[in-house]
Amino acid sequence: MPLAHHFKLNIMKYFYHLILLTLLLSLTSSCEKGENIESKIRFTTLEIQILNNGLSVQSIVYNERLITWSRDGYLIPYTGQDSITIAVKYHDNKPTITKKIKINPSGTSTYMYYSNPVDSIATIGDHPLKDIKVPEGKYLVKFINNSPLLPKDKPIHLAFYDFRDWNAESDALYSEHPMDTIKNIGTSIPETFSVFKHNKKSMLWKAKILNADFTPFQHLGKNVYLYTSFSYPKSDIFIVEIKFDVFDDFDFNYFLDLDDGGYSGLSSDYYMVRNKK
Repeated sequence: MPLAHHFKLNIMKYFYHLILLTLLLSLTSSCEKGENIESKIRFTTLEIQILNNGLSVQSIVYNERLITWSRDGYLIPYTGQDSITIAVKYHDNKPTITKKIKINPSGTSTYMYYSNPVDSIATIGDHPLKDIKVPEGKYLVKFINNSPLLPKDKPIHLAFYDFRDWNAESDALYSEHPMDTIKNIGTSIPETFSVFKHNKKSMLWKAKILNADFTPFQHLGKNVYLYTSFSYPKSDIFIVEIKFDVFDDFDFNYFLDLDDGGYSGLSSDYYMVRNKK
């Protein structure tokens, strides 16, 4: 065989093997890319909304990893789970919150708020006023005891008297007996709402404060009354914080002495309110 022809065959074999090697590398690379695409992690967005002033999320930890905040929220790796446990650290050196929350691939909104405003203990979860149906012509209310003048170690109760009318001397007349009693009011947001009828005359509600054993709570040997209002029909759900820090000695509906010479306190601090849609 002539030398030139032999050299030409070697060159052709070289290019043939080079082409095969290139194709093989290309296929291998494509498979690897395909596997990466198949195993790519999905993410869901966790959005935390603050319901109380003074709260600010500093960081979130999931599976011992710091979760990066994006413009839309926190990106959580999603592998089909319906709930996750996260640790939320917020500013002001408060304790870290560890909470199990529901999660879904289309994104999740969760809410952060003080469940115990007395100790500023925060919690996260669903909006506390979410998807609540209110009976026609009623309020739904919760009370939290955050008054420095009332006992904190045991629950209190509120015995509400209904305003009826004015007498000839323009004194406020109330029902002889309580129309309802809201029980076991403590320093945290209660689990359930109490149903209240609305006051058509738009007067303040008058409630006698009771001890845990349902005896009247007294200051200097006198009964104590709480006055509060609800802005029906504009709103229909209220979480009211009892915060008064001074005792008065008059009826807040007509500003004269109470019939039994007792003391009074005015509470109109709405911790959360939902307006009617």
